[in-house]
Amino acid sequence: MSAKAVHTEVTSGTTEYRTGEHCPVSGWWAPSNRKAAVQFVAEGSIMPVGSGMAVVWTLVKTSPSSIKTSSCSWGC
Repeated sequence: MSAKAVHTEVTSGTTEYRTGEHCPVSGWWAPSNRKAAVQFVAEGSIMPVGSGMAVVWTLVKTSPSSIKTSSCSWGC
């Protein structure tokens, strides 16, 4: 029995991973539902929950500097 990957590669070039999956690259990840804060997740770590629930995470930026976590940049 083979395992099937659950992550989604979107045609726009973005990559999405769900809570519980292994993070493919260190960087800042934003929840698709925008109800949780942007978080830095290290490569190989398990993608976290967002606001206490499973979410789909989208990679925002791979550099740990230059992302502000105190404010929502997408109009929350």
